[in-house]
Amino acid sequence: MNRVIFYVIIQVFVTCVRASDKVFWYEKGAADGMNEASPIGNGRIGGLVYGHPDKERVNINEITLWTGDDNPTQSYHNGTFGDYQTLGNLLVDLPDHKVNTHYKRALDIGDAVATVEYESHGVQYKREYFVSHVSNVLVGRLSADKGKAYTGRIELQESHKQAVHAEIKCQ
Repeated sequence: MNRVIFYVIIQVFVTCVRASDKVFWYEKGAADGMNEASPIGNGRIGGLVYGHPDKERVNINEITLWTGDDNPTQSYHNGTFGDYQTLGNLLVDLPDHKVNTHYKRALDIGDAVATVEYESHGVQYKREYFVSHVSNVLVGRLSADKGKAYTGRIELQESHKQAVHAEIKCQ
């Protein structure tokens, strides 16, 4: 009987506290650096979402840019620890969105989605970012409650002086 009660209590607790209930909320965009940006990733591809309405930046990383090798000792002194290198930055330049209200940035660690929401010039804007494990891609979705509301520029800044190719699909 005690095992049944214990199981029921655990089941109720697990049902009530799901990972998708774990959301970090912010009232402004992240400062420069890595400490405030919302991290997304799948173990191979990663991103840091800064969430500025007028000048979004997503810092992108990919596992093959790690310069070290296996280092089971975690020692900096043996020369194999390696360095983090960024692939580059995805910049979404929306100068008309500098004036905005009702700003909200969130990181849902249960669904692994970073969002940015705000209102500018009477239009509700939302940006969602995640990294698909199955498809192995970083996805950004920009939406608005009015058609043709986005006007700006998207740029991919590569950090290693290589050719850059991007594909944008609009619906």
